[in-house]
Amino acid sequence: MKTTKYIYGLGLSFVLSGMFLNSCTDANDWGTNESFDRLFGTKQSSFTVTEGAVSAEVGWDATVDTEYYIIEASTDSLYDEIPMGAENSIVYGEDGSITQSPYTITGLLGETTYYLRIKSMSKDKQSNWVYLPDYKFTTDKEQIISEVADTDITDESVVLSWEAGLEVTHITYTQDGELVTYTLTDEEKASGKVTFSGLSAMTEYVFYIYNGEILRGEQIVTTKEAVMVESQINDIQQTSAVFTWDTSVGRLTGYYFAEGETYPQEANKSLTDEQITAGKIELTGLEPNTTYTVAIMRDNTVRAMQTFKTAMGIPGTYTSVEVSDISGWSTAMQNTGKVAIILKGDIDISNKETIPSNIESLLIYGGDDKNTKTYTLTSKGFKFSGSIETFEIYNVNLKTYPSSTGGHYVIDCKSNADVNINSIYITSCDVSDARGVFRLGSTSAKIKRLIFNDCRFKGIGDYGLYRNDGSAENVENIDLINSTFYPLASGNSLMTDKGTTGANVTIDNTTIYGFNSSIITNQGTTLSFSITNTLFGGFGGKSVYLFRYAAFEIKECKNVFLTSGNSFESTIGETVLEYSDTDLFNSPSTYDFTVNIDDYKNFGDPYWNK
Repeated sequence: MKTTKYIYGLGLSFVLSGMFLNSCTDANDWGTNESFDRLFGTKQSSFTVTEGAVSAEVGWDATVDTEYYIIEASTDSLYDEIPMGAENSIVYGEDGSITQSPYTITGLLGETTYYLRIKSMSKDKQSNWVYLPDYKFTTDKEQIISEVADTDITDESVVLSWEAGLEVTHITYTQDGELVTYTLTDEEKASGKVTFSGLSAMTEYVFYIYNGEILRGEQIVTTKEAVMVESQINDIQQTSAVFTWDTSVGRLTGYYFAEGETYPQEANKSLTDEQITAGKIELTGLEPNTTYTVAIMRDNTVRAMQTFKTAMGIPGTYTSVEVSDISGWSTAMQNTGKVAIILKGDIDISNKETIPSNIESLLIYGGDDKNTKTYTLTSKGFKFSGSIETFEIYNVNLKTYPSSTGGHYVIDCKSNADVNINSIYITSCDVSDARGVFRLGSTSAKIKRLIFNDCRFKGIGDYGLYRNDGSAENVENIDLINSTFYPLASGNSLMTDKGTTGANVTIDNTTIYGFNSSIITNQGTTLSFSITNTLFGGFGGKSVYLFRYAAFEIKECKNVFLTSGNSFESTIGETVLEYSDTDLFNSPSTYDFTVNIDDYKNFGDPYWNK
């Protein structure tokens, strides 16, 4: 029985061995055909791939006596029963060109799964196909669009580029919520470059480039900020003006024009081809002494803008009243809306200076010839009983009672808590005998703009041109332009601001003389300051504070000159001249600031250099 069991066990062992050998032969596709040699093929464990976007590096262990290798990649599954070169496959090396590892296969699609196999070849035999251990790999996302250079980005355009000649059909992106599909031209495909225009400024765009339905790359680009080009308002008359701009501005879609000081949101008028080519718009049919805003637009983006005021005159929207005495003044104050008081005599309106709330805007007009101050207006300081759009005094001798008889100012807002004023203009006036020109106290009064233009200030007391004793942000902008300021005493300041938030101060083409302590006393506030084309003198050879106590921000300092021996405590970029006060100015002690040196006649108050 033992012998029988042994024979039975041995026979069973041979049977199982035969089954195992047959099974292995089927699994590895080893045939008896001499053209296939299982020991000739590469080892599956050495077969690797490193994927790229449109290519992949294939690696394997070389096999003995192999003359070349064939590699096949397909988007369909590959197995031995699939013949080489079937649909959706790419065969590499049939020409015997693949002779060593590694080898880079090309012509693949990005973000696509491929199956891969390899076989060894010689003259008289070939191996079986060997497959990747995981059978397949997936290519990376393709990116054929190059990084966009800064020089290829503007506020409205982007230049995209890629390798010339690649297979591409179209590019898509989103503009204003709408998908845009742009079909590439043959020229753009051949050059590998395309320009997209008409884009929005400061906007992020994602561009996708395709070959049919296949995404071949994408690029994120943010357009630049639209920087305004230079522009000017020329030939300003009572009823007309000319707006010009730098014609390098590029594409324009229209222009904006309206009365008032506004920031355009969209164009309200069309531009002609002639206007675009010339870079000029002639504005006609305007009202005298009226503020307008004009801007050229690219879609909703402002490319150049100017706010200007037409030449002096009485606008048609104002009620004109001739006034020669205090009685006429009182009668004029009973009008409503926009009122123009045309002075016909010298008037002292002391204790009658309060502008009633029924007046929306007030113009006090001293005559058409701004070089002839015919009439004098004397007061203890204008006050306001309510908000007012515009308050303006033009071509008048302005006086208040001297400081020795009390604190009197040209405009006195020290107690107007609820007053809101858009603009105050003192234009082409001679101002004298006042403790101060404009005063604010502990009040919440709000003034958007305070403008002194073409004025001569002489004998102004310790409250200077502007004084804010409050603690709030009261005045947004203060402009002193084309003017002369000569204080009553050298120890006074031109401006004093004790508010927590300071104004934007602009001084341009102004002559400032006779300070020996500080020009601006900014206590508790930081002023934003621009000063250009201005002459300083009369410091008595001292170093004077341009700003005293608090911080300041210099936005611009250009063509600022001091007479010799004078300086600022902290330089802001000024130039100290070799000329003394009396060298530069004709007779400063008698208030004659005519400039004697030709090189500097374009600076300071133009009044002295006609």
